[in-house]
Amino acid sequence: MRQFHIDEEASRCLLCADAPCSHACRVGDPARAIRAVRFDNAKLAWKWVKDCSDADLDAAQQACIHYDRPIRIGEIVKNLPEAVEERDELPSLSIDFCGIKCENPFFLASSSVCTNYEMVARAFEMGWGGVFYKTICLQDINEVSPRFDAMSNSANGDFYGFRNMEQLSENPAEVDFDILKRLKENYPSKVVVASIMGQTEEEWIELAKMAEAAGVDAVELNFSCPQMRLTGMGSDVGQDSELVLFYTAYVKRNVSIPVIPKMTPNITHISQPAMASYFAGADAISVINTIKSITMDERGAVTDKKTVSGYSGRAVKPIALRFILEMTKNPIMKNVQYSGIGGIETWRDALEFI
Repeated sequence: MRQFHIDEEASRCLLCADAPCSHACRVGDPARAIRAVRFDNAKLAWKWVKDCSDADLDAAQQACIHYDRPIRIGEIVKNLPEAVEERDELPSLSIDFCGIKCENPFFLASSSVCTNYEMVARAFEMGWGGVFYKTICLQDINEVSPRFDAMSNSANGDFYGFRNMEQLSENPAEVDFDILKRLKENYPSKVVVASIMGQTEEEWIELAKMAEAAGVDAVELNFSCPQMRLTGMGSDVGQDSELVLFYTAYVKRNVSIPVIPKMTPNITHISQPAMASYFAGADAISVINTIKSITMDERGAVTDKKTVSGYSGRAVKPIALRFILEMTKNPIMKNVQYSGIGGIETWRDALEFI
């Protein structure tokens, strides 16, 4: 019951950036401790609140800006499990991916969490090893608002899925590539991957060359976005093995950096387009993108309308693992490297993918 209580309470946290609760606390970092509980590291949470007095915790709780009621920070701290002994030296998490040295295997996936310089820089400073930046295109993208909708348990508010009808980056391509260039210059030890999407052979090649000129480490080919309003883009391509083969080959012939096609889960046999990209010379494969679904309920409808769009979050993890398993079991592709995506919230989730 004790563990369930702290998990349930921590799940209510809004995960504020520059959290008011930690600002109000004279010593320690309650927000960091709550995040540790939320993401399955409760035994490490104590290190961030061990020096906090009751007065510190009370001040932190009073500063909480939760829309319902403050997070019961004091109760969480009192019920933390016994702390584990800290080790002076931890094993390295560094990996080699597509010949690129990575500090660790944890990257931001191409999505709304990495649409500008500040977002990515903050993630790098918190320890993320790299980023697959929000997909860049040459079309004018005009998003609607709202375009995100969280799925949760009506009884306790527990989040389990995320629906969105966001398309690609709204920035001009030149702006995004300048952002990627600055990120690589300012964070040389981090891995910066440009995700791109073209509509024609010429567009794929142009975007890939712009990415290479910006100094990125690799380029991801988005063959999988489920909510593109333009035909011949996104999952329309990922469902056609011939197009996957041709576009991957076009890009490989025109750039020297690693090329990583991204597969769509909106298909029966994912190994078919995956093999096409492999035979075209892909250096690795990203899998999966979001799953097509009806998105937006009455609270999130735009002008009273709904649409088919992308579904992600905890609920899609078993589906993502299934697709990865299918590809790794394919004897033709036994030496392929993969970037696993879908429903990863905690270190345990990441370990399942690894």
